[in-house]
Amino acid sequence: MILEDINKLLQKGEGIRVEYKTAEKGIPGDLWETIVSFSNTDGGIIFLGVNDDGEIRGINPEFISKYQKEIVTNLKNDQNINPPLFLMPSEFKHPEGIIIYIQVPASSQVHDHAGKIYYREADADLDITKNQKQISSLYLRKQNIFTETLIYKHLTIDDLNDNLFDKARSIIRGYQPHHPWIMANNEQILHESSLYRNDYMTGEKGLTLAAALIFGKDTTIHNILPAYKVEAMVRRVNLDRYDDRITLRTNLIDTYLHLIDFVKKHLNEHFFTEDGQRKDLRELIFREIIGNLIVHREYTQVLSSNFIIYKDKIVVTNPNKALFHGPIDSNNFNPFPKNPNIRKFFTAFGWTDEIGSGIRNTNKYLSYYIPGAKPIFYEDDLFKTEIP
Repeated sequence: MILEDINKLLQKGEGIRVEYKTAEKGIPGDLWETIVSFSNTDGGIIFLGVNDDGEIRGINPEFISKYQKEIVTNLKNDQNINPPLFLMPSEFKHPEGIIIYIQVPASSQVHDHAGKIYYREADADLDITKNQKQISSLYLRKQNIFTETLIYKHLTIDDLNDNLFDKARSIIRGYQPHHPWIMANNEQILHESSLYRNDYMTGEKGLTLAAALIFGKDTTIHNILPAYKVEAMVRRVNLDRYDDRITLRTNLIDTYLHLIDFVKKHLNEHFFTEDGQRKDLRELIFREIIGNLIVHREYTQVLSSNFIIYKDKIVVTNPNKALFHGPIDSNNFNPFPKNPNIRKFFTAFGWTDEIGSGIRNTNKYLSYYIPGAKPIFYEDDLFKTEIP
């Protein structure tokens, strides 16, 4: 996050997706209730080192590392939060003091803290443990929103590709050398990332659609989603057909890598300096666009995802479960996770940042890559991104 984003959230005040906690005497005991309520509802962001009025009180620099380790340890403890959550608390050196922020995505599962289920309403974390009607509604809501969590009872680990697990560990190691999944076996990765799911409403247990998409053999993916494909084309000269084209019907890891290679083949690199480092704008922009194409797609729809390079623009379209219909105001929008379990992996790979970063970073870097250019994002049943 950048200073401008944080200041906006601090000015906005606490609400259904924003929470402040001072943390002057250690990790506040009610932090876990808020994390669970955010994950059970629509997600949100928690600031430590900020009082209820949005005033930055700061955290002692000597305690930052201790706090971060304590938070990560408790999030992985199923006696504290069940199922465990894998979130990374981040430090931010604000001019008024050091704060820690925790980005909590909406989860595909229902979580509890110490046996109690919490739900976010306005700026409060409500204990709904004894409200069976509300709990049933919550489970049903999760099933309807996140189709990536669909359980395939006859999908087994033999239908997955061992080489993809090794590739995933290698990618994570290059980005986060201390990530717990690096040392985990295949079964542990599936369970800890919620790709193996226990449906407490139906009693079903098994691997999910997300597991097949990330780690499945090509034949497995074709059997589950026979219409699924991603098309990348260049139409600079031949506008009726294409100058170059790739069609992808494979796992999401290789899909991302192939699309990045396609961009590098057909679009110019352009370097600039940021924070004293030389960076490639092409990579910064299209890492976000391709990451969003994969992470936010509605995979149960039969339409293909398309990435088309024209002479004067790039148009990306993606099947989508629309929350509204119309253009997105990049300065004032509320991002919502479409596939939080898939996103976990792409974040661990370093291919996506926190939710909403794709639109924000594309806006930030595009004007450096193409002077005066502004991207267009249109939310609909077919999500559209247009880059001049």
